Amino acid sequence: MTRVSEAIENCKREHLYSAEAVIQRTRTLAAIEAATRPGSPAPAAEPNAPQVHVPLPDLSRFNQLLSSPTSESPDSVFFT
Repeated sequence: MTRVSEAIENCKREHLYSAEAVIQRTRTLAAIEAATRPGSPAPAAEPNAPQVHVPLPDLSRFNQLLSSPTSESPDSVFFT
């Protein structure tokens, strides 16, 4: 009850008025309490977890947004 009450108060302060927000905040508080509890084991890494490599985005593409629209239509910059 204490954790749920704290979650409700946190959500009210942040203007989050839904059951889902309170549920998520309650779960977050529970995870924080479990992680900070003395003697709690450190979370183990998944041994078979796939390694994901995400390439860095080409930021030069954003320069298209700074240029003036073409004579075709203003949307042509976004749909090329």
